[in-house]
Amino acid sequence: MEVRALYLGDTSDGVKVHSFFLSKCDAQATFEKFKARSVNKDKAPIFIDLYDDEKSLILETIGIDEETYSQITGEMVMSYEYYQRESDFNQDLVFGAIEQVIREQGIDVPWSEKDSLGLSARKLQKFRQSDHILREISVDELVIK
Repeated sequence: MEVRALYLGDTSDGVKVHSFFLSKCDAQATFEKFKARSVNKDKAPIFIDLYDDEKSLILETIGIDEETYSQITGEMVMSYEYYQRESDFNQDLVFGAIEQVIREQGIDVPWSEKDSLGLSARKLQKFRQSDHILREISVDELVIK
């Protein structure tokens, strides 16, 4: 089981929220917390799915507001554009990994390495994971003295 979040904001087209909290939480307990504070899906900016990954099936979907999401996950709700960029980046990582394997097998691809968004995303991910960036922080974590 896992809990997935889809951010709609003011649109009718949702984008997946890549949440560290949701990827590590107790799915059933967390979903019950969300369910206790759910709102009408017609007006909800965020949908929460209880997903059975073994069956590849959404068991239940509820709507929640942004404040509830932040309170339960401890994560600030970002803009639709932010989540869309994050989703695109993760998609580029997947294609970059596939492209890297294809190139390692000696198969030619019809574009150069410097034009590859996937390989660029993988390089950025490796840079973030190296000692160049010890920790990413948000503006909310800064304290003025």
